[in-house]
This record gives sequence, structure tokens and C-alpha cells, in this order.
Amino acid sequence: MKTILFLIALSSHWAFAQCPISLNISGQSYCADFQWVYGESKRQGQLQPSDQMSPQLIRKGEAPIKWIYSKGQFQIWKATDTERRSVQIEGFKLFPHMHMKNGHHHGTSYDWGWDASLQAYVFKAMSLHEMPGCWSVRWTLGEETLEGSQLLFSIDSFKNLSETENNKIKKLCVE
Repeated sequence: MKTILFLIALSSHWAFAQCPISLNISGQSYCADFQWVYGESKRQGQLQPSDQMSPQLIRKGEAPIKWIYSKGQFQIWKATDTERRSVQIEGFKLFPHMHMKNGHHHGTSYDWGWDASLQAYVFKAMSLHEMPGCWSVRWTLGEETLEGSQLLFSIDSFKNLSETENNKIKKLCVE
């Protein structure tokens, strides 16, 4: 019995490793993976690489010169492709979304595009500001609205916050 349970656990771990995020887009099954990478800071109006890993929460009252803009890479492939060859999907995009308890849901600034050298989408220049709500990443083939998109994942842990601060965000976002 222990062997059977071990094999079930091992196969579910293997399946997750092969398809970390499952998506159904226009009737086609895809797998995807999102990786946070080092963020960027703005110097003289230009984004520059930073030494801070994303995601970063921009604190209330923080001077813009100290802001770290979050950045990530998103790879998507057909679910049947065991070699995980990246594909581009026309009209597909990710966007950051703030869900607020007072109903004032909104996005923020960001850049989104395909990087041919990485064979992945790059999601960058995200200004994730601290406010009473929960940040998430959503996907769409159309408009960037709550109704016209689907949740990809919630952002409930920030690299520049303490464990206590991140736990407060997690608690807020599950209530």
C-alpha cells in the first residue's frame, strides 16, 4: 500500500513538473510556466536591470527613484509537446490586476511582448503598488477586464517584504 501511495505521489509531482500551469485556450490544451526574474529600476526615464528579484511591492510613499518594477517570463506550449517548444498565441496576453474589497478593481502599468531570443513572453515594468487589495496575474485573448479574463495566479508573496508582512497579504487575499 505504501508503494502505491508513493507512486501516486510521484506521478502527480511528475505531471506538475511537466505542466505547471494548465490552460484551455479556444478549445486547445496548453501548458505554461511563469518564472519571476530580477526586476528593473528607472534611471533618467529608462528602465535598467536591478539586483532585486521580483515580485517587488512598491510601498506607499516610497520615492519613485527607489521603485523596483517587477518582471517575469512566461512560456507556453501545447500540452501534447513533451519537448516544451514555445508557441505564440495571437492576441494572448497577461496583465496585472488589483482586486480591492471596496470594488475599485484596476490594473497598473506594465509591458508585455514576445522575446524571440528567449522563446518566451516577457512581462515587465510592472508597478505593483501597496494598497488594500490583492494583486494577481490574469490572462486574456481580448480586453483587460475582470469579466473578459481568467486568473493565472495570485501574487501573495513579495521579495522585499518580511514573512510577517507577506502573511498579512495572504490573509487579506483569502478572506
